[in-house]
Amino acid sequence: MQLNPPQQEAVDHGAGPCLVIAGAGSGKTRVLTNRIERLVIQGVAPWRILGFTFTNKAAGEMRARLEASLGRVAQRLWLGTFHATGVRILRREWEASGIDRDFNIYDADDQQALLKRVIKGLSLPDGSFTPQSARGAIERLKRSLVRPEQLTQNADGFKEAQLARVYKAYEDGLRRAGALDFTDLIARPVRLFEEDEEAARRWAERFDYVLVDEFQDTNRLQMRFIELLSAACGNLFVVGDDDQSIYGWRGAEVANILGFEKQWDGCKVIRLEQNYRSTQPILEVANSVISHNSARKGKNLWTAQKEGEKVQVLTVLDEDEEAESLARRIRAAGSKDQDWTRFAVLYRTHAQSRSLEASLGKYRIPYRIIGGTRFYDRKEIRDMLAYLKAAANPADTVSLLRILNTPPRGIGKTSEARLLDLARRKELEPGMLLTAFPEFIDELPAAAAARMKDFGKMLVSLSSDPSKDAAPSVLERLLQKVPYLEYLQGSDPEQSATRKENVEELVNAAQAFFELRLGQSVSDEEREDRVGTPGSLVDFLADVALVADVDSLDAGANAVTLMTLHNAKGLEYDSIHLTGVEEGLLPHAMSIGEDSEIEEERRLFYVGVTRACKRLVISHALNRRRFGDTLPASPSRFLNELPEEWVQREGEELAHRVDAFPQRRQSYSSSGNWQNRRAGGVTRAPSSFGGDWNDINQETPDYEDMSQEDDKLRVGQRVMHPSLGPGTVHKLEGGGEKLRVIVMFDKKGPRKLMARVAGLKPL
Repeated sequence: MQLNPPQQEAVDHGAGPCLVIAGAGSGKTRVLTNRIERLVIQGVAPWRILGFTFTNKAAGEMRARLEASLGRVAQRLWLGTFHATGVRILRREWEASGIDRDFNIYDADDQQALLKRVIKGLSLPDGSFTPQSARGAIERLKRSLVRPEQLTQNADGFKEAQLARVYKAYEDGLRRAGALDFTDLIARPVRLFEEDEEAARRWAERFDYVLVDEFQDTNRLQMRFIELLSAACGNLFVVGDDDQSIYGWRGAEVANILGFEKQWDGCKVIRLEQNYRSTQPILEVANSVISHNSARKGKNLWTAQKEGEKVQVLTVLDEDEEAESLARRIRAAGSKDQDWTRFAVLYRTHAQSRSLEASLGKYRIPYRIIGGTRFYDRKEIRDMLAYLKAAANPADTVSLLRILNTPPRGIGKTSEARLLDLARRKELEPGMLLTAFPEFIDELPAAAAARMKDFGKMLVSLSSDPSKDAAPSVLERLLQKVPYLEYLQGSDPEQSATRKENVEELVNAAQAFFELRLGQSVSDEEREDRVGTPGSLVDFLADVALVADVDSLDAGANAVTLMTLHNAKGLEYDSIHLTGVEEGLLPHAMSIGEDSEIEEERRLFYVGVTRACKRLVISHALNRRRFGDTLPASPSRFLNELPEEWVQREGEELAHRVDAFPQRRQSYSSSGNWQNRRAGGVTRAPSSFGGDWNDINQETPDYEDMSQEDDKLRVGQRVMHPSLGPGTVHKLEGGGEKLRVIVMFDKKGPRKLMARVAGLKPL
């Protein structure tokens, strides 16, 4: 395809610095590749061209294109990631850098294993550092070129002094192992150049042209690396999109691209604004939203594709209806050719995938998750389920051993081995010793025996009758008795928020399952297939096992893609479903309050929008579960920034009706405890419908009392409920005995009911 005028101008740029603002889908990779090709054809030696990419995949694809056009000479280009370039330099400058020539490279697991030994050897006070938290802190220090001795001299307080000890011992460990970590691969060359003028001059004169892809994602250390290597030639050509700078949380600085012109005198700026990916309605939405950011270079995407569907904005009652709606739409749109690769579902946090996975599995739509583990495979979820399984069945040794010392409770490997040996001698499973025969535990050393007895008592207290106790109640009790959320915070502070959200989503899943079971009517045959009381712990665990089995649908390549917005960058799909566009999710709650962070969240929304080629569906829910409690959710501020002429809204009348009702918290106390009540001898969790158990009982009368008029329900119809009063039918889902109805009650707000047992009377 022929280059358009701005693309050609960028490819033909001569000497001096150049900033190419490349909008989404504007062909930046073609520009970079063609520019390198042009330089080589004009006589520049390939080995005097340095190109930086952010991934090995991007480097490989670019090199393959260049080899196709230039032949084997392209192999001599210096083209690769920042880390790969750092390795090449250090292999040549090992002696000047004070490292072994054949140094090893430690990945994250290697680093954490070393830090685990370091922390143990230093005998630090409990809770000082975990391997994960220490690794994150050391990485930040290295990016700022702070050495251990500098931190020791300037430590501010006890915590930093302890970190300095860990940092020094860690560096000593790397040196003894002849190893570098990934941050060293850039920090070491930068330090060498700043301390050795001859080395800095030699490497700066090594290259005639330096090119950088995805420039908006560079951090301070990478920027310094670029500056030092291009200092002699001054021919720095950077390509990026400030509107797609979304990695501030991991050190990327949008200021690098925003301030580039001021830093490099005589800089030429070229804007690539013609989009070859998306239809006009999608681009109009993207342009409108991103224009609300103040920290940007400014551009306006356009396309020659003037046709296209309007962007759909869906208002739904809750996340379950959102997932159901999207699954139905994908099933309908993909039913003809069964090409599921055309579809992607995007969300802000991994925890949101749970309900989406369930609905896609229900409709037998194959899916795969990118950049994350499937919900029920995540460590924190597996830990929680292991507790529930051990509570329901103490003889489940696999589950028991997973949680015996998670969180740490002083039961180490030696004590575990002794417990297993005692169980073998007593011909009992370890869990049965702990819960049913604690007197046998006295045969173990006193300290270990005491800890194990406490653990066994806790396990027993979680559920007195797993076949009857409500699953969400048991989960809540677990989180009260086991400091698991605190353990997540202490063990991995950087990921703790995400992991807490996942635990929260498991509580949501249990609560949703509980409510669903309460409203279901089943045949005698179906009832025989179930275990325990509907909604009980054993019932929930059996259902989870089936959901996990459906997860195997994502094994094939022909699948719908599920991923976070961060992982979607650089990709494109015919149809994008952007979910959970609500205050607290997008923008994320942790970003609300700071203008710069809100702008990054808006850029994240922009990235999601511009992944769509032909169809874009944006959805938000009016209610979303938080630790099992259904709370009102507000539409994202970004939805108010959409251009109405390019948008088609659906379900807005539901939002207008909800606005008429006061914000209500359900029976969920400020301390985070279930306000359980006893009903029929079974502990039940609170309803997300907004009332207490009296309301629930009235909403689900005995079958013989149910109305025979339910089959006549229709959208817009006025109905009367025995306790909730008059209302209007908003939506009908399913049919027959499984018909569900969403009713906007005049005084109680929206409720989702099983029509067969709701007792609704037409007015």
